[in-house]
Amino acid sequence: MTFDDSYQFLVTFFDSIRDQNFSDNEIMNLCKQSINETRIHPNEESINRAESLVVSGLLNEQKLLTSYTFQYKHWNNSEAVIVICKKLENIFNTLTCDYTNALERYKFCARAFDFFSWMLDGIRYSIVKLDPLSPSIQSSIKYLLKALKEFTSKPFFLLLIYTYIHHSQPKINKEILLSHANLIVKESKKYFTIDKNQQHINSENAKDFMDSLIVLPEIIQKVINGPRGKVQKTKYSNLPECHPGVLTLGTIFSCFNVTESDLEVAETILIFSHTVGISRADMLFDILQIGPLIQVQDCHSQRNSLVEIFVYLRVPNILKLLIFELGVKKESLLLALKRFVKAKSLLNTVDLKTKSHLVKHWLKTFLELDLINVEECENLLQIRNSEIQTNSSLSFLLDEKICDDSSLKKVKLAEQITSIIRKFMAQEDEKFLAIVEKFLLTTDGMMERVMAVMCATDELRDFALRLAKINQACENHLIDMGPLRHNRLHVFDTTFLLLIRIKYVFKDLRITLTQPELDQSRFFSWWSVYEKGLLEKSPLTTNENKDILLTQYNILKSAKPFWNDTDEVGSIIDNIPGIGDLIFDDFRRGWPGIEKSIESMLIAFQQFPCIFVCFIQWLETQTPMSDNIRDFSRKVVEICKESLLPKASSKSWAFAFYAVDSAIQHLTNRTPDAPYLVKSFLLTIAHRVMPKTHFMQAPDILELKDAYYIATQQGYATPDVIELCSNAVRTIQYRKWILCWLEQLMKNNCSDELMAASELILATLFLRPVTVLAEITQKLMNLMLEQNKNISLSNQTCPRIFAWLVVRAQTLLIFAEQIRREKENAKKLLREKSQQNVVMMMTAEEMDDDEPRAKKTRIDVVDDESSNIIVTEESQAAPIPSDSTTNVTALNEIIAAIEKEQSTTIFDDDKSYEIRQDFELDDEPLPINSNEWQLSKRIHTINEDAFMNLSNIIQHSKSMSMITISISLRRIEKQIKLPIWRSALLFTVHFARELARIPRSRFWYKLVYVLAKPQFFQQLARIEPYALTLDDMLRLYDIRDPEQLEHLVYYALLLRRFNAI
Repeated sequence: MTFDDSYQFLVTFFDSIRDQNFSDNEIMNLCKQSINETRIHPNEESINRAESLVVSGLLNEQKLLTSYTFQYKHWNNSEAVIVICKKLENIFNTLTCDYTNALERYKFCARAFDFFSWMLDGIRYSIVKLDPLSPSIQSSIKYLLKALKEFTSKPFFLLLIYTYIHHSQPKINKEILLSHANLIVKESKKYFTIDKNQQHINSENAKDFMDSLIVLPEIIQKVINGPRGKVQKTKYSNLPECHPGVLTLGTIFSCFNVTESDLEVAETILIFSHTVGISRADMLFDILQIGPLIQVQDCHSQRNSLVEIFVYLRVPNILKLLIFELGVKKESLLLALKRFVKAKSLLNTVDLKTKSHLVKHWLKTFLELDLINVEECENLLQIRNSEIQTNSSLSFLLDEKICDDSSLKKVKLAEQITSIIRKFMAQEDEKFLAIVEKFLLTTDGMMERVMAVMCATDELRDFALRLAKINQACENHLIDMGPLRHNRLHVFDTTFLLLIRIKYVFKDLRITLTQPELDQSRFFSWWSVYEKGLLEKSPLTTNENKDILLTQYNILKSAKPFWNDTDEVGSIIDNIPGIGDLIFDDFRRGWPGIEKSIESMLIAFQQFPCIFVCFIQWLETQTPMSDNIRDFSRKVVEICKESLLPKASSKSWAFAFYAVDSAIQHLTNRTPDAPYLVKSFLLTIAHRVMPKTHFMQAPDILELKDAYYIATQQGYATPDVIELCSNAVRTIQYRKWILCWLEQLMKNNCSDELMAASELILATLFLRPVTVLAEITQKLMNLMLEQNKNISLSNQTCPRIFAWLVVRAQTLLIFAEQIRREKENAKKLLREKSQQNVVMMMTAEEMDDDEPRAKKTRIDVVDDESSNIIVTEESQAAPIPSDSTTNVTALNEIIAAIEKEQSTTIFDDDKSYEIRQDFELDDEPLPINSNEWQLSKRIHTINEDAFMNLSNIIQHSKSMSMITISISLRRIEKQIKLPIWRSALLFTVHFARELARIPRSRFWYKLVYVLAKPQFFQQLARIEPYALTLDDMLRLYDIRDPEQLEHLVYYALLLRRFNAI
């Protein structure tokens, strides 16, 4: 019926009612008569008459729906059944209700269930009570079954039916529903079993009919289980995806953050790859290939020594932890290995360069670790050996004996040396130092290999701490020094050089963690002054009298040391800057015989090589670095290489020169204080080589831009790029680095390149994750939520890509914060244990002291998150607390409550270790064998109270991570409440969409259930109904939790109200 016909019909119908002056009872009888006529003999006129009663307000819409289905008994009238079913389908496809009223929402669920049960009852009655062989009955059964499948295939109706089944009063018996479905299948088999003797039954039709009925129990079970969110993978490009993230993380952990444990490396790579959507097989393949990639491309000897340990020792252990501790399947490793052994070009190059059979070593190790079986090992090895046999230059790899100069043999030697040192760690200082000097004072990279092995076994800090204690003990000439007294300066020199090298290579190692008093030692005092000089670009100076310095300088010019064996070492080192100023002044003025003076000075330094190291470090801090400094440095190095190093009889002198090799290269090769040479874009991509950076060198904008281009074109951040970024973090220039890279990102309009670059940026942030992830989140929020003409005019892809980046940065920030807190707890335990040992020693010495010692109120905490609760001994001793003291105590209690709430709801610090280590990851970032998301292992509840008092958190909490995420989410919510800029609203829409589609993890659950308010999604739907689909919400919330189910029903009916579902 057309609109004009419907209107004319209604006018005629109401005119007839008005003319005849029907009473209320007569009108209700007329309603019932129309409805009964519709149920028994449906036709277009009777149906329109019944619906017109609803339009006129004479009949409630819910009653009309109920009247269609309530106690329906006319199943033998197949035409009426089909017509009513079609009519109900049309009604439910457009039916809405007052979604803000809980009772109306419940009634809507009840109506949906009534229609569902009506169709199921009709099928059951027609099969059991009627003749299903009748063509008319068969047609009604088929239509009812088809309508039932379509109705339950829609998540909207499935959600409503599930809600009514599980939360109606009284609850629906689910077993009865299943029994009805099973009864239908059972009874239908009696009629539709294909029998050769029954020729009147079409066998093909019977088979099709049975096939359609057999799935009925599955449909009912699906209804009972409830809807599942469909997998909606956002396709940013039709090109194959590029994932530089794991390769970049591998670069960081193999060359820079090498002090991290294998477990932390495995956890970080797994969480990162899962969060950005990298499959397990691709993740493992990238772990396997990153080491060989660096070995092939990087020529830095120090890095190669660290990478060798990573490749031959740490990678197998990381894979073992991933599989046996973190739930990665062995099948994924096998897929990665099959792909890796076919990387002919990479393997041929790295095997030729390292003279090692990498695949053979790994497969044997994996077999020993039970990661693969014997058959798999043989098959994979055969694939690689067959390639080696076709390459004559690699034929030596097939020999059982390892080459003497192979990288593998060097690594095995490093393991043996580490084992020897481990045995001597408990011996006297003399024996310990003899072994250390014999094996570690080398310039072939063995020292770095041994230290890297110690990192892998978590022994480096103890080793360095032992060196630091010995070094401090040798600062002064004391009678009670013991055997080291007679060789004091040599011992100090040896330990000083080793500690210098350790600090250069392992920059993040905190040697004095358990012994903070060592920070006052001469070595650490000098190192802190040196770092400060580089950071602040201020030259090292001395307070010594100039006459004394001039006397010492004249002694050095005669090739004699100005010190003796009994001098305090601190005074010797402190005078180096002053002596350096004197000799540099002579060089700058062109003093006659200056070369001889430099050579004589260096000859004297040979007796105490650590002085040469301090001299080079003093040169590094000279600013501005003029041509004179460069020429002076070149002259010093030239004399060392040509005259002194070839004749050096001491290992310490050669090692001293080796320890500051990077500083020497910077002093002699870099053009002083000249701007970074601007190369064209094409040349930058073609060369893909960054200039060498020195320790604590703050990068400039042009260097950062070139680093971005090189990393994106290379497919991952190379060690040179990571070193530049590491310097940006170390010199507190990470804000400039992040802003520079984001600006370069905004200049790109290609979706696939934007995604790869975003992943690469996200991975580089793990140089210092908590600080830098929080910073990039703030930067992105500022760029997108404030008016930015560059984004709005030049790049419309930015809101989507930046939303992808923000959601993952916030998820990884929660993970990084948990790791940081666990580290803080471990460090605190170390400090407490060390302090208890000191207290026990002091107590043993003072057993006769009657007065008890004053107790410390607080264990020393780390720099990252200092305590806000400081109780002094004076305040404890005060007899009567003042008003100010009471206020402070109350404030401290509030702060403590906030911190406890954060820990409880965000980081599970109050729970067991097993729960904290369960990352709640799916087997893969996206389901492989299904297009639906399965429910999580456990139900997560919404906690809206954790951050309700946001002002107190901002003022008092020291948790940078939670402050950043909380403020970011509140800023996004503000855009929904008061939208101003279209780009900001578009970013908010993409943010919500990415939040719903990111792979799940425990940290994502924390972000959604603790930090993101449910009202955010409801407000967003009112502004932009098509922002999130119901599938997205089913992915966000768990239907098993009544509170979340209520939010889901509310949201679903809200979308229906705006015709978005």
